[in-house]
Amino acid sequence: MDSLVEAITELVIKELAMAQGQSVEKSVKSSTPSVSKGPRVLVVSGGETVPDGVWEALSSSNVSPVALTWDGFGHDQLPASAASWPVEARQGGWGRRIGDYRGLCLVGGDLPTLGAIAALGAGGTPPAAATLAALSTGLPVFCEASNFERIRRHSARLAPGLTRAFEEAWRTVASFGVEFGQQAELVAYLGALGGGKAATPAAAKTGGRDVVTTEDVEAVRRAGGKTFSVGMGAIVTPLARQQASEWGIEVKFL
Repeated sequence: MDSLVEAITELVIKELAMAQGQSVEKSVKSSTPSVSKGPRVLVVSGGETVPDGVWEALSSSNVSPVALTWDGFGHDQLPASAASWPVEARQGGWGRRIGDYRGLCLVGGDLPTLGAIAALGAGGTPPAAATLAALSTGLPVFCEASNFERIRRHSARLAPGLTRAFEEAWRTVASFGVEFGQQAELVAYLGALGGGKAATPAAAKTGGRDVVTTEDVEAVRRAGGKTFSVGMGAIVTPLARQQASEWGIEVKFL
């Protein structure tokens, strides 16, 4: 009788595993990293194609990339160079998990994701939610912008209203402290993280704010920054300059 019960139990376990899908088993097996190279960086993919060089830069860097998978982007959509990455399968609830990472890298960004970030996550997908969670905790966020640059190059073909909305979303997200760039800038961002240096925290950028106050400088200090990049034309209050000097924070105009 005991052997019959054990056989039935084993069969039920197998049926449950099959019901969950073979893709889950595949992601678990292929997502076990061989060696942790450095600080963990969450890699979030949007809906656009990611240049091969970007994946290679992430895989060859001195950080430990972790891929976000969610309904709409699965582990099987990662390229071969990223097949061994661990995965973070999550739809939400980032408040308790984003602190496990040193930074976030958004690749293959598309217009819906950019718009959702600019709207503080309204109607967005997990990539927007994860990005906002990283920004809200002061983590440095990099957005690989090759697809957005392509839109800019062909903006003459677009309706003026769409171009204005895109540019407004871009400026808004940049004002949150997101660093936009392509492969060369990505390598520098990863190098700072992997080399033990803090990449520029979101709080260390004015992102076009007109007036810089002591609260802005305090945010840089809490994030561990030593440089506060200020947009041309911004006004730095005297008290903010004094606090920056006392805390050893350099105010640099772009």
